[in-house]
Amino acid sequence: MIVVMGYGRSGRAAAAQLSRMGVPAVVTDRRELPDAPRYPGLRYALGDHPESLLDGASMVVVSPGIPWDHPFLEAARTRGIAVTSEVEWAGQQVKGIKIGVTGSNGKSTVTRMVRDILMQADLPAAETANTGDALSNHIGDDAHTHFVLELSTFQLEGMQLPLLNAAVLLNITPDHLDRHPSFEAYAALKRHVFDLLLPGGTAVAPQGLDAGVPALTFGPGPGADLVVEPARLLYRRVMVLDRSAFPLPGDHNWSNAAAAALTALALKVPVDAVRAALEAFRGLEHRMEAVPCGDGLHYNNDSKGTNVDSVLAALTGVPAGRTVLILGGRDKHGAFGTLRDPIERTCKAVFCIGEAGPAIAGQLKGVAVPVKVVADLEAVFAALPKTAAAGDTVLLSPGCASFDQYANYEERGRHFKALVGRCRAN
Repeated sequence: MIVVMGYGRSGRAAAAQLSRMGVPAVVTDRRELPDAPRYPGLRYALGDHPESLLDGASMVVVSPGIPWDHPFLEAARTRGIAVTSEVEWAGQQVKGIKIGVTGSNGKSTVTRMVRDILMQADLPAAETANTGDALSNHIGDDAHTHFVLELSTFQLEGMQLPLLNAAVLLNITPDHLDRHPSFEAYAALKRHVFDLLLPGGTAVAPQGLDAGVPALTFGPGPGADLVVEPARLLYRRVMVLDRSAFPLPGDHNWSNAAAAALTALALKVPVDAVRAALEAFRGLEHRMEAVPCGDGLHYNNDSKGTNVDSVLAALTGVPAGRTVLILGGRDKHGAFGTLRDPIERTCKAVFCIGEAGPAIAGQLKGVAVPVKVVADLEAVFAALPKTAAAGDTVLLSPGCASFDQYANYEERGRHFKALVGRCRAN
C-alpha cells in the first residue's frame, strides 16, 4: 500500500495515477477538503495524519508543501517505510528526456524558455513539476519526448535518485528561510540538483557560481561556454541572439535567456531554433506582466516575485521616482532592508500589506519615501487616487509568499489584475 501525503496539485495527480493503475493507496491531508475529487479504489483520511495510516504501507509519496522533517514522515522512516517526493516517484515512471531547472529566481521563466526552444525544434516538450502539470500527470505520456522540470528546494529535498539528463542551476540567493534551517542548508539543496544527473548528464550553471561539479557555464568572461555580452549571446563564437531582437527588459531576463540557450545547445538543438524561440518569447503571467488599464497608470503584476532578490530585479525595470511598490504577504525572513537604496531611486511610495506588512515597514523605517502599512490589495487600490499620478507605475512585487491571504501567487496576481480591471471599468 502507498500513502499519498498532501492532497494539493501534486498529491491529486499521484492519487489519480494510483487509482488508474489499481494500486492500493490511502490519501491523507491535514485539511478536510470537502470539494476535492475522490478517485475510485483509494481510501481517504482527511483532517489529520494518524500514524495508524502507516500500518501495512510500503511507501509514502510526499507533496512538496509537506516539510521533510514532518513527524508523520519521521515515523515512516522509523518503521523502515520508503519516503519519496511526488516528483521522484513520477520521474521513475515517466519516459523521455528530463531537464531539471532550479534557482532562487528565474526558474519558471527559464523552464518555459527551454520548453519553447524544444518545441521550436520540433521536439515535443512539456513543462512540469513546480510549474505546469504535476509530473505524475505525465506517467504514460507518449505525446512528449522531453520534460522540463522546474524544481524548488521543496521538491529537491525529497529527491535522491538520478533521473535528469540535464540540470540547470541559475543562481542562489536567500529564500524560503522560513522552511530551511539556514541559508547554507538552502544553498546545498539547490546544488543537490546536480546529484540527480544520470551518467553522462549535463550540468549548466552561471560563471562564477561554485556548482560543485564540472558544468557548462554562461557569463561575461571569455572562459564561459556561452558568452553573455551586453548586446549579444555567443556560443563557440557563433551569434545566438541579438539583444535588440529579444523582447524582455532587464539584465536578469538576458541572463535567463543565456541559461536557456546554453541548456538547449548542450542538448544539440540547432542555433536557429534557439534564436527563433527566444525572439518570440513574451514572458510569463504574474512575472513582470504588464496589465493594460487606460486610466493613465501603468500596472505590473509580479506576484511570482516572492523573495527580496526578485524585487530587486523588478525595480531595475521601472521608471525612477515614478513607481508605487506593493510589498508583503507571508514573510519568508527576507532582508527587506537591502531594498532601501533601490526604493529611494525608483519609488514615490511603498505599500506594505498582509501578515508581513508591519515587519517590512519596520525594516524600511527612515527610507526617503512614504511607506504605508495597509491590510490588503483592496486598501492599496483605494489609496491610489491620492498616491499615484498619470504616467506612474504601480508594481506588485511582494517579496513574500501569498499564503496569508491567498491560496497561491497565481490567485494573488489574478486579484491584482481584477482590481486593475475595476479601475478600467470606472
